[in-house]
Amino acid sequence: MSDTKILWSDDFEGDRGASVNPKFWNFDLGDGTSAGIPGWGNQEREWYLEEQAKLSGNSELIISATRNTNPDVYSAYYGEAAEWLSAKLTTKNKVEVLYGLIEARVQIPTGVGTWPAFWMLGTNLDEVTWPFCGEIDILEARGKDSGNLVATLHGPGY
Repeated sequence: MSDTKILWSDDFEGDRGASVNPKFWNFDLGDGTSAGIPGWGNQEREWYLEEQAKLSGNSELIISATRNTNPDVYSAYYGEAAEWLSAKLTTKNKVEVLYGLIEARVQIPTGVGTWPAFWMLGTNLDEVTWPFCGEIDILEARGKDSGNLVATLHGPGY
């Protein structure tokens, strides 16, 4: 692969506790209600916050999932406080890759209820909705079975 040309990368360089580079990354926030998809389409019982994703100071992004200990905050779509707090990042309208090698170094968390994923959606998601925009799951795992990684295609014809 000596002739491989890097089109984009993010090594998550920065001070410990800093946020990601806003030139590349967006945050999906809340429980999906403001985006018109309560529970983010799969009945998630968590609330996404920017502060749950921070740089390690050692070229790593750390996404934390913590139990919500304040029942008066983060009222979710199902009528109760969100049970979990975490982060969801996208490169929507900032980074697009049509062809090439996609690579990441990912440490998979363990624990029932976790669903770590690294995936791509079609750039026309706002016009045609999922799954018609296409989705490539580069990696998905279930925390209760973190040794079983899955890659999947979703969309018309798949």
